Amino acid sequence: MFTWRDIKKKKNISTFYLENIMKLINNSNLNNILKGKNISLYLSFHRLIDKKYIKKFDKNIKTCDYIKIIKQN
Repeated sequence: MFTWRDIKKKKNISTFYLENIMKLINNSNLNNILKGKNISLYLSFHRLIDKKYIKKFDKNIKTCDYIKIIKQN
């Protein structure tokens, strides 16, 4: 199930959200755990995140085979 956190205090919610997602998916410890247990993590960006911010971060995403990014239409 997808979730969303209320972070209204931040000026740029899209950047704040995506920077934290980047930290998560680039975490080598997480990647090693997923690989070791043969688990896949599916990640989808919230629909309210501006697509221009997703494109900015999309090219920098370094995922392992166990992290799957679900593209929104």
